[in-house]
Amino acid sequence: MPHIKDDDSYIFHMGTKVMDDKLYSCGGRVLSVTSIHSNLDTAIGMAYSNIEKVVFGGIQYRKDIGSFLLKPVNLAIIGSGKGTDMQTIIHAIRSKILNAKICMVISNIKNAGILEKAHINNINNHFIESKGKKIEIWERKVIDIMDDIEEHLDLILLIGFNRILSPLFVERYKNRILNVHPSLLPKFSGGIDLKVHEAIINAKEKVSGCTIHFVNENIDGGSIVIQKKCNVIEGETPASLKDKVQKLEGEAFIEVIRLYQQNRLIDKYNIFEKLTYKHAGVNIDEVNSYNIFDFFFINKKNFRPMNLSLE
Repeated sequence: MPHIKDDDSYIFHMGTKVMDDKLYSCGGRVLSVTSIHSNLDTAIGMAYSNIEKVVFGGIQYRKDIGSFLLKPVNLAIIGSGKGTDMQTIIHAIRSKILNAKICMVISNIKNAGILEKAHINNINNHFIESKGKKIEIWERKVIDIMDDIEEHLDLILLIGFNRILSPLFVERYKNRILNVHPSLLPKFSGGIDLKVHEAIINAKEKVSGCTIHFVNENIDGGSIVIQKKCNVIEGETPASLKDKVQKLEGEAFIEVIRLYQQNRLIDKYNIFEKLTYKHAGVNIDEVNSYNIFDFFFINKKNFRPMNLSLE
C-alpha cells in the first residue's frame, strides 16, 4: 500500500481488531477509501486508484460509485452479427447500472441482428454496404455519419465486426476504438467466432475467455484493457464455449466503459497520457512495500478512523 501523504485521501475502517500487529476483520463492509477534490472525476479516480492497491483475500467493492454524477459515455457500435454484447450494454444502461448512451449503431450486413436490436431499442442505426468495396470507401461513409451527430463520441466499440479497419481510420480515432476477441490474447489471435472456440478446444486448453483491447494497425495486436476467464470442461463444444465467453464479453464491456468514465483507463492501463497523483495535487514521490495491515499501524499519522453506530 503506498504512503498517502496528502490531506484529501483517507482510509476508514470498522469491525476490525488488531492482533499480533496485524489488522483482522470479521467480514462485511470493513474498509472505505475516500478522496476529496474540487473535480469529481479526479476524486473518483484517486479513490479507485487507492482501492486497487488494497490487497487481501476475498476483497469486493462497488465499481459504480459516483458514476451517475459524471458525464455519460457516448458510444458508437460497429458490428456484423447478432449484437448480443450490445444488448447486454443496453440492459445495463436501462437498469441504471451503466451511465452511457449508444449514439449510433452501424453494420455492413443488411439483415444483421445488431441492426434489428438497435431498431427495437430506438437507437439510431445505419446499414452501409461493404461488399465489393475497399474498406477506405466504406469508412468514409462511416466517418460522415459520425461527424453528423451532435454528440462527441467517446468510444467506438467493435462487436462481431467482420472487416479489418484501415490504418487511417484507426489513427483518426486513436485510443478510442475497442474490440472484443473471444480468446485470451495473444493466444488464438486472428480468428473469428466459432473457429476460435474450435481451435481452443482442439488445443486442449483448460481455460478460455475474452479480451477487450484497443485497436491499432495490427490484427488483435492493440493494448489489452481487460480479460475475463472461464473453464473449458470435458465435452465442451464450440457452441457451448461461445455461450460461456459471450456472457463474459458483455460484462467486460460494461466494466471497460465504466473505467473510461472514471478516467481509470488512463491511470490503470497507461494508454493515454499517464495520469498520476501529481495531476490531482498529491505529492507522492515514493512508494513503499507496506501491505494494507502494516499501513494502518506504521503510518498512523495518515490514518483517520471512523467510528459508526446504528441508532
